[in-house]
Amino acid sequence: MPPSLFALVFLLGAVSSQAPSQSPDLALMIGDLPAAAHRNDMMAAVSLSEHLMSAPIQQVQADLPALIVHTESTEGPIRSLAVLSLIGLEGIRDNKPTPIDTERLNLLAPYIPRLAPRLLDPTTAPTALILFDGLALIRPVPDQLSNILIQTLDAPGSTQPIKRASGDMIISFGIVRAVVDVGATFHSDPVTHMTEGTDSPEVRTAILRFLHRPEQTPQSLADTIRCLARSQPQNPEVNADLLRFLDSTDPTVRLELVHDLPMLTLQQTDFSAAKEKLARIAADPSAPSELSGAANSILPCWNNNRHHPCP
Repeated sequence: MPPSLFALVFLLGAVSSQAPSQSPDLALMIGDLPAAAHRNDMMAAVSLSEHLMSAPIQQVQADLPALIVHTESTEGPIRSLAVLSLIGLEGIRDNKPTPIDTERLNLLAPYIPRLAPRLLDPTTAPTALILFDGLALIRPVPDQLSNILIQTLDAPGSTQPIKRASGDMIISFGIVRAVVDVGATFHSDPVTHMTEGTDSPEVRTAILRFLHRPEQTPQSLADTIRCLARSQPQNPEVNADLLRFLDSTDPTVRLELVHDLPMLTLQQTDFSAAKEKLARIAADPSAPSELSGAANSILPCWNNNRHHPCP
């Protein structure tokens, strides 16, 4: 998750750790959101998010339609605060896949098509990615969610920087993370007791299609490689496709893959071939020093066991 998203989650978690002292009037808070946006009051959205987390679920369900309308406002600041507040429906999650408030978050299921445009909206993309990341962990998967996430991944904007006042942002990391989770079945590894996952055939096809897009950018590819390596669902077919980037002409992409190799689960034949290529990179006097140094540091410890990766 990009640093800005970590900061946002931390802010929400810090504020939400304290329960409200009295029963909130959600309707009034939602009605005040446009005014809060005009006065640039982000804490109003954080407070609303806190109350969405703790108010009786029937009350949240009744007042949610008015908040969804704000996510579709023609004014960017209003959309931004509205989407930010919705994250409260996830509950507090320090690290997924820790339990989410499935019942509460599932209240958003009927509104997923209306929320989908927020993923490519420069004003709301960072918070919408957090929201859809949580939605992707709901089981059974809400109707249309998988198709919407894959369609967003296929959209031209998913590989290109989104222009924002605080700096350009590429959504590939966040959207790939959600796509991988939405079709996955999770299980505990019997030896390590760590959570692993297996993706769906539709997701596998979508990821491969995304990786081969002709308009891919180096930053999008590097972000995607990093995301796939760190995902709990692992797919050897997708991981084998990533190995072609060991020959990438872009130093950012090539170095990212070398750093992430110990986190990938590979078929034995793919692992052996990749390790031979890594040895050639390590011994190549013409290779950039940072790349050959990374290859040399991984070779002695890379054993194709992502639960015991290189230090």
